[in-house]
Amino acid sequence: MRLLIFFLLATAAGAQTVVPVEQEPHHHTVLQNQRVHALLAELAPGEQTSMHRHAQDSLGIILVNSRITVTVPGEKPVVRQSQAGSVSLQSAPVIHTVRNDAPSAFRVVDVEFTEPQGKAVPSKQALSRYCNPGSRTACVEEKYLFCSDHVCVSDVTMGEGAVTTRHSHDTDHMVVALTDYRLSDNVEGKGTVVRQEQSGGVEYLNAGITHQITNVTGHPVRFIVVVFR
Repeated sequence: MRLLIFFLLATAAGAQTVVPVEQEPHHHTVLQNQRVHALLAELAPGEQTSMHRHAQDSLGIILVNSRITVTVPGEKPVVRQSQAGSVSLQSAPVIHTVRNDAPSAFRVVDVEFTEPQGKAVPSKQALSRYCNPGSRTACVEEKYLFCSDHVCVSDVTMGEGAVTTRHSHDTDHMVVALTDYRLSDNVEGKGTVVRQEQSGGVEYLNAGITHQITNVTGHPVRFIVVVFR
């Protein structure tokens, strides 16, 4: 069925050349392993991607407030407005162009999965929020967004100096930076390291760690966490 859908979309693209997303000039690889291929795309105001194909199920993580026009072959263009931190799961195949209609740069991280994800089911888990003792601003807030068959996605904000609870990860997880961050990570049995990423950066952390994280950036930070199930 996926091959049939892809054939119909490719046919509808007509004379336009359709390139794989990894060959689209505005997309640049920021992380790739056996499970994911993460690409950062950036468009100046008025700039448009070439017609490209997402052959795998993918997450789109919007890094900035945005207004774009998305054109799918054979369909009317659709205008989409999104807030920074918006996350959506797309089922493959997808063929489209994206034009930036905002007066500032459009930036998005596309995370392509190597296995089908199924549908995104909204999370019923309640928001988690706690603060350092005696502080109203050094707080950690985690909003649980949705789960697919293989991952769960959440949106995390840490105030300046905020410290997470000590917690464990039994499966791999990935962190996508919405803002620049410097995180002091105290890993059980391994000591403390500082993890640093700019907005649009992606980290992949393997299963089997217990750690506690402190925001040492000097300002609040925000990132998306993708936990494999």
